[in-house]
Amino acid sequence: MLGQKPKAEMPKLIAMADVGLIPYKNKETYYKNIPSKMFDYLAGGIPIIINLDGEAARIIKEAQAGLVVKADDAKALSKGILELYANKTLREVMGRKGREYAEKNFDKKIAAKNIETILKNVKK
Repeated sequence: MLGQKPKAEMPKLIAMADVGLIPYKNKETYYKNIPSKMFDYLAGGIPIIINLDGEAARIIKEAQAGLVVKADDAKALSKGILELYANKTLREVMGRKGREYAEKNFDKKIAAKNIETILKNVKK
């Protein structure tokens, strides 16, 4: 664990990682959260492991960009980490799918265009 780092350093640090971990406490409050680090991991092309169901887990599943493990289950978390550690091909495939999903669904230019379309339709 490196502690808090400036946002500008994140791409370099993520490029050195094999997996991005998103650990959460099992609280309903977090089910609708989408942590910003998830977007960094997707953009960095690394697979993600999250230990909580909810919106972030839905995106990871839909993108086929990582593993969703049972909340409050340390054995499931360690099993997921070891599964990805042992399978470089799976890490690469999940990382690539995550990157492709992010480019298709979270590109700022596409989002701006979608917002523009919505606003034009509201104006009518």
